[in-house]
Amino acid sequence: MNVTVRPARADDAEDQQWLQAAYDADWEGPTMALDGRLHDLLGLPTLVAEDDGQLCGYLVYEERADATELYAMAAHPRGLGTGRRLLRAFLAQADRPVVLVTTNDNVAALAFYQQHGFRITSVRTGAVDRSRTVKPEIPQVGDHGIPLHDELVLEWRPRS
Repeated sequence: MNVTVRPARADDAEDQQWLQAAYDADWEGPTMALDGRLHDLLGLPTLVAEDDGQLCGYLVYEERADATELYAMAAHPRGLGTGRRLLRAFLAQADRPVVLVTTNDNVAALAFYQQHGFRITSVRTGAVDRSRTVKPEIPQVGDHGIPLHDELVLEWRPRS
């Protein structure tokens, strides 16, 4: 496996088509709902992972005044270390706190991010329920048969 990470190219049809298909598969489209608000992944800064010229992962983020928010990350296929490479490349360039949100059922993500230095900073009780009002296709039950209701906020801080 020869995975490299680079910025996605907005003017590259292959990048954009692959990302659209990945967003459709992972999020039922390029729109993500967090705490009842919609966020369009298209047009946000994105890193992509390539394995021998084939796209195999992405990480979407947005620079804010106080932190960088990581909105979405996925690898296709999973379990080969692509997500780890994407996150490490992303954090290596980070010069301010990185914030991300995951749902209460996503125990694999909680373990993964905590292994990379993220800490849980808050729980948004009922946030997924609020998000269903703007994105009704969010399922009622998530991974491991866990009812989806809450969001967990995690933060990573660069070493000083």
